[in-house]
Amino acid sequence: MKSVIKLFLSGLLLLSIFISCDREVYTGFTEPVILSNCKIFVESNPDSASIYVDGKNSGFITSDTIKGLSEGIHYITLKKNLFKDTTITIELSSSDKKSLFIDFYNNPSNFGTIYVNSNPVGATIYLNDKNTGYLTPHNLTSLFVGKYKVKCNLPLHRSDSTIVTVTYGKIQSINFNLDDTSKWVNYNISNSELSSNHLSSLAADMNNVWIGTRDKGIMKLHGNQFDIIQSVNSRLKYNFINSLFIHNNDLYIATSGSLQRFDGSTWMDLTSILPDPYVTSIIFDKNDVMWIGTQKGLVRYDGVNTVVFDRASGMSSDFVMDIAVDNLNNIWVATNSDGINMYDGHKWKIYDMSNMNLGANLGNSIKDIACDKEGYIYAAHIYSIEKGELGGFTRFKDGTWEQLELNGVPANLVECIYIDDQGNKWVGTKGGMTKFRYEPNDGYFFNTSNSKLPANQVVDIIISPDGNLWIATFGGGLAKVKKGNF
Repeated sequence: MKSVIKLFLSGLLLLSIFISCDREVYTGFTEPVILSNCKIFVESNPDSASIYVDGKNSGFITSDTIKGLSEGIHYITLKKNLFKDTTITIELSSSDKKSLFIDFYNNPSNFGTIYVNSNPVGATIYLNDKNTGYLTPHNLTSLFVGKYKVKCNLPLHRSDSTIVTVTYGKIQSINFNLDDTSKWVNYNISNSELSSNHLSSLAADMNNVWIGTRDKGIMKLHGNQFDIIQSVNSRLKYNFINSLFIHNNDLYIATSGSLQRFDGSTWMDLTSILPDPYVTSIIFDKNDVMWIGTQKGLVRYDGVNTVVFDRASGMSSDFVMDIAVDNLNNIWVATNSDGINMYDGHKWKIYDMSNMNLGANLGNSIKDIACDKEGYIYAAHIYSIEKGELGGFTRFKDGTWEQLELNGVPANLVECIYIDDQGNKWVGTKGGMTKFRYEPNDGYFFNTSNSKLPANQVVDIIISPDGNLWIATFGGGLAKVKKGNF
């Protein structure tokens, strides 16, 4: 019985093999069945529009040919960003090859409007730098979709512009708040060619204002034109500017690693005469002798001979922060941590917390120092919580120092002192700026809340020969107050 079953199973296996071997096995790809060979070439203006056939994305963009379409009616839709979709009905016959061209700009629906307004109103409207002849407020109509540059210009105000994207059938509204420049003009990296908002120093000659920065070299402002002077495009050695000074129409530049002179075309490197390349300050006395502050002493340079003053020669410190010259041609030196030094041409006199008799520990770290025509010396003491030094603003005359309070600004956070030709004292602080003639309480102050001062940290102040006031800030860029408005 078992032998019969085995024989039967063997027969089934042979039959299965025979049937399998008799069939044709296909292991390739199935060729698509083309129902028709109709074609349509689609192009558009502008091109690169997505092509949809019967509501489905074909995956092609114009200009291109859609193949393998069946006979009959098809709906061809072109989609282009910003434009209204355009659909064309087309009928194809066997083996047809047709062409279709769609000009989006011929469709009156592909227009938009820009509503332009300004504060104040009455500004001239420019479209792509061309005067439209219209004043704000106004609707600019019948504009093809796309991007447009819109600018508004109003006398005694800063022009402003923006890029507007027009979409079909819609109104794009823009409103310009035009900065009033009749009195104040602010310059920063957003509204001008100023290279940095972090300024350090200012100087001015008859034609230019020179602006030092903490990170981007120097800028020369001539009229409304900024020229950027950096180590990559000039012979300036370092872009970290500590101080600028104009003498006999030459610009003297104190940087973190050099002392240089620039006459407008020629550079001279004076670093070799110094005991240290880190230069903090520059001034010329009444005999045209240059005094230079460094980290390792005070340098006197008459154009030929160099003399270095430091601790060994009677100073209280080697680190000079600032220098001033009084009516008697005495040299006053602010030091980093050891008070104020005065040199009368023969010997040094030291003033610090031990002999200034101020009644409070304002500190021996002096940020800035200045002398006026009445014989007063003004000094800014640096606040230091680590040293327990309160900081403050002091004045000296006839052997006596006194502490002064400033109107509206923090007297212990003074950054700079500037005395103009009229004897006005301008004091920049980390909390704004104040101006006074004789007594600080008689003055008035400026900050970001009550004026157009671009930042409260004021690091330098000057009045240029044309009578404009210039204010350098740390973080807010540059401000100009026009003559007659301060």
